[in-house]
Formats: sequence, C-alpha cells, structure tokens
Amino acid sequence: MRWDELRDAHVLKHWRVVRKWASEFYDITTSDLEVLIYLYSLDRFKSRDFENGEYTLTWDKRRWYRLKGNGWIKVFRHGMKRNREATIYECTYKAKKMIIRIYKLLAGEEDIPVGRTSPFFKNKSYTDKVYNHSIDVFNNDPLRKGKSEDDFDDEF
Repeated sequence: MRWDELRDAHVLKHWRVVRKWASEFYDITTSDLEVLIYLYSLDRFKSRDFENGEYTLTWDKRRWYRLKGNGWIKVFRHGMKRNREATIYECTYKAKKMIIRIYKLLAGEEDIPVGRTSPFFKNKSYTDKVYNHSIDVFNNDPLRKGKSEDDFDDEF
C-alpha cells in the first residue's frame, strides 16, 4: 500500500479514539496494546522480538509477565535448552480478536459500541464526556465508510 492510499483511506484519522476505547474496553494499557499490535504482525515470536517491540515504549519490567499472565501471550512451542532453541510465543485468541476488531474499526467495517457496553457510558468524568462525543463523531464520519471527499457538497 502506498502512503497516499493509506492517507485517502483515513485510517489514522481516529486512531487516538480507537486506541483509548480499546484500552478501556479490554482493560489494557496503551503501551501494552501497541506491543501486542507489533507482535501480532510477526505471527510467532521469541522473547527477543518482544524486547525489540517495546524498545521505544516506557520501560516496564513487568510488561512481559503481565501480558502472559493476563492471557494476551501464550507459548507456541517450548524451547530446548540442550539444543539452545528459544521458546516461540504467539498472541492468544483473545489478543488476535482484539486487534482484528481494532483493524475493523479503523477500516470502517464496525462502529465503536455506545450505550451500556461502552466504558465511557456513565459519564463519570469530563474525559468520559469528551470521549463519548469523539465516539459519536467517529461513528458518524462518512469518510470511514468508504465514501470519498468528492461525494460531499462544499459547505463553504
């Protein structure tokens, strides 16, 4: 995919809203989410690949254990110490479903759920109100649904 095709698809236009929603809905930090997106693109990986993926993020020595313990990463094949084979890991079904859903949201195939299933439903804080408004803007954005900018009349 070329850069201009990516731009014209408006994929990153609402990234911040989708990332915040996913982080709240799945109870995962944004840094952990970004690492999982990186690891998902590798399909299967070694712990060294994990280190490369989190290199630019804030340092968190518990991230690896937290992702494994919370069911985001699992062992695909145990390594053998005598042959010096490394253990191979992969994202769990739960992680894959989350990332696929994020891709579908960004591609305009799905809308962010509103109502009781939304983590911002109760409007507890000003931030919740801001994200509820941003989700409404996101869900009603016609450019996400594959319409081009030429389909709209100029309002100016």
